[in-house]
Amino acid sequence: LDKYDAGGQPVYPRGYAHPDRKPLYPQHRAEIMAGRVPLSPTQSKMAYSLRSTVVGKETAREISWVTD
Repeated sequence: LDKYDAGGQPVYPRGYAHPDRKPLYPQHRAEIMAGRVPLSPTQSKMAYSLRSTVVGKETAREISWVTD
């Protein structure tokens, strides 16, 4: 499932590569199914490349890379 809202912004927490990061912003990577790197609660930028993305826990479960 996509991890972004109707405006294209990553949805917290499932659309964030590192939702537990302190401070939360700016993130440095994008969750693969969000495609954008959150810079603030309202701003994000496209991931530069696949190297700047991660597969989050929820996405990994959805594609059966991990099980609960």
